[in-house]
This record gives sequence, structure tokens and C-alpha cells, in this order.
Amino acid sequence: MDAMDERLTPSPRLDEFLVAPPPAPVVAPRWTIVLSDTDNGLESVHYSLWIAGVCDRAGRWREEVRGVRIVHTGDWLSKQDPEPRVVDYFWELQETAPPECPVIMLQGNHEVEILKRAALGDYSHLTHRELDFIRAQLFLYAESGVLYLHGYPTVNLLLLLHQLRDEGADVNDFNRRMWKPFHEGRYALFRDEAGLEFVGDVRQVKKWFTSRDADGETYGRRISRLLKGLGIHTVIHGHRPNSFLQVDDEFYLEVPGIRMIDNDNQVKLCGLGAALVNDRGAVRFVNLKEMYLAGGEKAFRKQLRQCLELRAPRGKKSLPPELASLPPPDHLPPASGATPRLT
Repeated sequence: MDAMDERLTPSPRLDEFLVAPPPAPVVAPRWTIVLSDTDNGLESVHYSLWIAGVCDRAGRWREEVRGVRIVHTGDWLSKQDPEPRVVDYFWELQETAPPECPVIMLQGNHEVEILKRAALGDYSHLTHRELDFIRAQLFLYAESGVLYLHGYPTVNLLLLLHQLRDEGADVNDFNRRMWKPFHEGRYALFRDEAGLEFVGDVRQVKKWFTSRDADGETYGRRISRLLKGLGIHTVIHGHRPNSFLQVDDEFYLEVPGIRMIDNDNQVKLCGLGAALVNDRGAVRFVNLKEMYLAGGEKAFRKQLRQCLELRAPRGKKSLPPELASLPPPDHLPPASGATPRLT
């Protein structure tokens, strides 16, 4: 069967793929590697995962890796020219993941646009199975007080999450409950979509956060209150490109008490970009500046492997667990109750 015949075959059942977060592993991953807005850039994905020590240079899992989660916050494809090899790579990354190493793929506005075009008959180079793989991925993911999503959280979105919690459901159940309404176009998940009701993302973010609702409360403070009510202290997203660096403590005045991180550092252009988050909320960024400050590629890769408690090269021992996630010695310890940080 050639590629054209495969694109014309009936679509398989969606339950062949992920339609909900994978079952919790017996031992929860201590670290999460966060990718964002890679836009068809497989080479930068491979390099970032290699620098972190979890994959080889071709992007294949290293067999000894355990207890590391990968989350992609969306826009893994280019909406103008989605490449099948990108879908196939992340599909294989999920399928071949070692034990206790889930791969969570979120849909960004690029993936949503690709699916909308496919529904109108524009399949580009993607097969039905590849489209179904895209369609089956998640909209958001929450774990250990960190909310991962593509755009910015809105009041409508957080009210839906509160409703789920009040019904006794998990926040991540949002993906199953809202899958059909989003894909039927009844709700708009991103600002460039049309829908009967707007759920997520905003265009002029700072202006919106400082605007006031009918009760006189700014939307930023209301967002902060709603997030804290869900047990969320950190939000990591993409969607808003920066100049080769991630933005930490974004809108800290407008959304007090919430650490908001824009992880989109235009990784396809600069070649390296990710964030490492541990189960205590500490964050370390992976970018060219951090590599330079570490003393180069080799030294930076060694630091990250030790941080993730991966086996050191050439038989050298990694740092013990109680030391692996501590900040460098020239950093002061966080204030009581503050979120620990590795930057």
C-alpha cells in the first residue's frame, strides 16, 4: 500500500492511542523535561533531550533512564507544513518509553488548526492514523502543583477545572470530558479560533490580567486565587515566543503568588531549549545561555545528568539523591514557604 492509499483508508479507532493521561507509574517520576513550540524542529528536540541525558543523538531513549517524564506543551508541528516524521517520532517516543517515563503530548493551536483543515479535506502529507494520533493527545496536564498547557490560563478554563474537582474528578479528567466539545468546535480553546464559547488563551495578556471583572477584582488576581484553589503554584506554557531564553516569573505582579514560566525560547531557531522541573517545584532551564555559564556543552550535559540522577558517563558516580536537586552553593536557600528554584 503506497502513502496515498494509506491516507484514503478508513480511520482506526481513537482508543488505539492516548485519550487520557497514562496510568500513574508505580514510582512517580521525580523530574519532568518540558519542551515547547518546537515547530517541526526535530533536530532541536533530539539535541535538547541528548543534552539532558535521556536520549541519544538520534532522539532514542537510553535504556537505563528511569523516573523522568517528558511533557510537550504544544505546537510540536508547523501548522503550514506538518511533517509526518515529527508525528512518527513522538509516537515512537511514547511507545518505546522506559518504565516510569511517560511522554505527555499537549495540543497547541498548530495541532488544532491542522485537525480543522483535515476535517475540510486538507490532509497535507499526514495519514489518517497520524491525524488520529494528533487528535488523541491532551489539552493540559497537571502534576505536583504544576499546570502545563499551551496558552495562558483563563477564568473560564479554571472554573471548568474547579467544577471537575467539585464533582470529585481529577483535574486531568478535563481532557476526556472536553475532548468532544473542543473538536466539534462548540468551544474555542485558543484565541484564533471561532467557537460558541471562549475557554482558553488571551491576546493582550497583560492588559487582560490588569482588567477588572464586575466585582472589581483584576482578572490576574482572580486567576491567582483560582489556581491556588486547585493546588497549583506554577504554570508552564508556550505559545508566546521569546528571544532564545525562557521567561521566568512572568506577570508576577499581575498574578501574585503564582510562578508563571513562558517556555517558548524559539528552540527551532536557537537549537536548544527545555525546562527541567522536579517534584518539589524546582526549575532549571536548558538554553544556550545556561550552557555558556556552565562552561560549555560537556560540562552542562554533566550537570544536567547529575541533576536528573542519571548514570554518569565513563562509570563515574552521580550525585546522591539528597544532593542532586539542590541549588548551586552560591545560591541562597529559598525563603520559608517559597517555591525552590534552580536557575
